[in-house]
Amino acid sequence: MNSINAFFKSEGYGLYVCSLDRRYFSFVQEENYVVNVICFFDERKETSTQAQLQGFLDVHRERLSYGRDKDIHFLKIMIVDQMGPSFIRPAADPRGELYAYASGEDEASKEAGRRWVGDVWYMIEDGTSGTRLFVPPQAVEDFYGIRRGLESFVRENGVNVMLPSAEPVEEDYEKTPVKETSSGPKSGNLSGKDKNVPWITVGMILINLLMFGMKNLDMYRAEDYSLTNGIIGETGQWYRFFTYMFLHESELHLMNNMIMLYAAGSLIEGMINRVYFTILYFISGIAGGVLSVWYHTKAGQPYYSLGASGAVYGLMGAILAVMILTGLWRIKAVFFRIIIVLCLLFATGAAAGKIDVTDHLGGFVCGMILCGIYIITTAPLKRKEV
Repeated sequence: MNSINAFFKSEGYGLYVCSLDRRYFSFVQEENYVVNVICFFDERKETSTQAQLQGFLDVHRERLSYGRDKDIHFLKIMIVDQMGPSFIRPAADPRGELYAYASGEDEASKEAGRRWVGDVWYMIEDGTSGTRLFVPPQAVEDFYGIRRGLESFVRENGVNVMLPSAEPVEEDYEKTPVKETSSGPKSGNLSGKDKNVPWITVGMILINLLMFGMKNLDMYRAEDYSLTNGIIGETGQWYRFFTYMFLHESELHLMNNMIMLYAAGSLIEGMINRVYFTILYFISGIAGGVLSVWYHTKAGQPYYSLGASGAVYGLMGAILAVMILTGLWRIKAVFFRIIIVLCLLFATGAAAGKIDVTDHLGGFVCGMILCGIYIITTAPLKRKEV
C-alpha cells in the first residue's frame, strides 16, 4: 500500500516535522519566499486541545520564517475514525452551517467537535465504506491544486503515513510541540547556512578587485579589453564582450559597481540556482555590451566603455522578475525592502559619472527575461488563489 508520503513527494512536498507521539506531523513545499504547509492531526485515538494544535502551527511559522519575511500558507487536515472520539456527524445549526460533532452527547463534546469545522479538512476512516476525504463547506475548497489527487489517493490507499520513530523525551506540545526530523526540507534556495553566503557574488567582486589592481600595476592596457566602436563586425574581438565586465576606470567607478553588485547579487543569488545565477550574470553583461556597441556604432558616436554595471543591471532585472512571478510584491515587508534596494542601486549607478544607458538597459532586460524563464520552467509556480 502506498503511503501519503509518496503522494506529497510527487507534488513537491517533503516531510518536515513530527511530534514525539507521532500524532502531529507536516509536509512542506517551499519556493523562494512562498511556503505551503500541510499539517496533519491524528485524532483517531485521542482528541487534541486548541492550545496543542495552535502551538504546533506557531512552531511551524517561527521555524519556517527563520528571520526572513515569508508568505506562509497553512492547510490543516484531521485524521479521524468514524467510530472514534471525534468522528464526523454533519448536522445543521440555526445558521445553516454544517459542523462535525464529537461522539459524546453532552454539550462539551459537541463543542469539541464543532470548533474545528470551517477551516479543516478531514480524512475519515470508516470500516464499512473505506477512507474518504471530507471538506466542509466553510473550509477552503482547494489548496494549490492538491484536492482532487489527494481524494483519489486516500480513497484507493487509505491513510498510510511513513513517520520517523520518536525519541523517548519529555512531551510538552504547548511549549515544544514538535521535533525536527532528518526528513526536514532539503530543497529550496534559502535554507541552510551555506545558502546564506553569496559565494558567487563575493567571487565576482574579488575578480574585479584583482583586475583593477593589475591595471594599476600596468600589467595590461584597459583599452585593449574594453568595448569600442565596430568590434561586432571585426574578427578576433569578441573577447571584449566578456573582459569589459571586469574592468573599471577609477576607484569611484569600481566602488559604485561593487556596492551595486553585492547588494543585488546577495539578494538574487539566494533565490535561484547558483549555476543559473552565474550564467545569468555573464549573459546579461554580454547582452548589454552587444546592445551598447551596436547602438553607438550605428549612431556614429565615438565610443569607449568598460565596467560591471551591465551584468549588475541584469541582476536587478532578475530581482524584478522574481518579485512579479513569485508574488513577493504581496509581502509588504519584502516588497518595500527590495524597492529600496533597487532605488539605491539606480541612484548609485547614476552617481558613478558617465553612464552607458544602452549597456544598462540591455543587461536589465536580459536579466529579467532569463530569470523569468528560470522561474517558469524550473520552479513551476502554484500561486493560484485559494
